[in-house]
This record gives sequence, structure tokens and C-alpha cells, in this order.
Amino acid sequence: MTQVLRLTTAFAALTFSASEPVIGNKVRRPARLFVVGDYPDKGVIITPGDLNRIVANFATAKNPVPVKTEHTDTVLDPLGEVSALYVDGDELYGVLTFSAGMDAHIRERAVEHLSVALLREEDGSFRLKETSLVFTPRVATAGFLSRERIAATIAKFAGAGKITPAMRPTVERLLSAPQVVTFGDGSSVNVAAEVEALLTALPVVQPRGSAGGVAFRGLTADGPGPATRQFAELFGVDAARIHAHLKG
Repeated sequence: MTQVLRLTTAFAALTFSASEPVIGNKVRRPARLFVVGDYPDKGVIITPGDLNRIVANFATAKNPVPVKTEHTDTVLDPLGEVSALYVDGDELYGVLTFSAGMDAHIRERAVEHLSVALLREEDGSFRLKETSLVFTPRVATAGFLSRERIAATIAKFAGAGKITPAMRPTVERLLSAPQVVTFGDGSSVNVAAEVEALLTALPVVQPRGSAGGVAFRGLTADGPGPATRQFAELFGVDAARIHAHLKG
């Protein structure tokens, strides 16, 4: 027997309109849909492997995955559809596509919370049956994405020295992109997820901390002082060589 698992999620979302592309009369809205964990009331434990299988099953689905209201069939169904899924760590993300009119109505009603309905397949994996707009949240870390998350991601990589000031506008646009690119072999990648992976792999390109500069004062004869060592650590260079050049 097919088991339906409904798991409600929520997120105190901010307006994200500036980064949501409008294609024709369609609006694509990125969202955090689900997280791994133990759901004893549903009798299941969802693992990262389960999320990957959900994405794989989504890729082979013959019918669109609808967006509904409170997991209830209505004459307005579907309100929209799930047009992309991807996994980032322990979280399942997706892109929900609405008509411009429906998106405007959802925003006017300040709808923020989402719930997913999962079907358990015969092989034990899960398939995304539908996603619903709901009143009552369950998981407090999911829902429509906002500029708040984009800003937090940029701050994380900037703090790690992976983003220069000149890179910030382009990185912000790419992190805000919910598009999924499909290649000729049928594989696909999410733009935002790939940009995060690229930034994670980058070496330090900007000194960590403030850009206020380092003052070289009180050079000693017996080797580099604290300021020289700080500068060398920021840029990953040899402090002794810097000291030698400064002394010269």
C-alpha cells in the first residue's frame, strides 16, 4: 500500500521579488522544502540518501508535481508546480513556478509556509507527490527563500576571504538564481548550488577580516614582528621574506 507522508515546513520569509525571474507570465520562486531527520509521528527517518532518491524520482516523473492548498483537492488546482529539485547537504530545495497572477495573490495573502507530501515507493524510496501552501508550520527552517539567506551566504564566503567587493554583485545574482541547467546527457545542476560549491572550493582571494590595512611599525632586527606575521597569514606568504624586503 502506498504510504503518504505529509511534513509541514515554514520559514519567516522576506520579499524576494527582485531576484525571482519572470519568464513570460510565469514566476519562479526558490524554496527550502524539507530537511532530514527523525519523524516518529510518521514512523520514518529521512536521511540525505532519501533526499537524493527524491530528486532522482522527480527527474523521472511523467507528470508535473503540483502545488496545492493544505493537501486538499480544489477546483483551483494546481496553483502552480514544482519545476526543479536539488539537495544541499541535509536540506531539499526546489523551485515553485506560478502564474504572475497567482504569485501576486500568494504575496498579497502573505503566504510563507509550505508542506510536502511524499509517496513511499515499492523499493522503499520516496517520491514527491505534491507541495502545499499551508497555515500551520512544522519545521521552522524551510519555506520560500528570501534575501536574508542570500545575504547570509555572501557574508559567510566574504568572511572566509572567498569574495572580493568586485565579485559581490555577480555572486548575489547567481546565488539568487533558481534555474536548473540541463545538459545533453540528461544530467542537471542548480545554478545557485553550483556557485556555492565553486566558492567553497576557491582559495582565499580577499584578506580575511577588515580591509583597514596593516601598519608596519617597529621593525625588529631578529625577525618579523606581529604586524608582519599578521599580513603574511592573511595573504598566505612567507613572513620572513616580507621582513627581509621591509628591512632592505
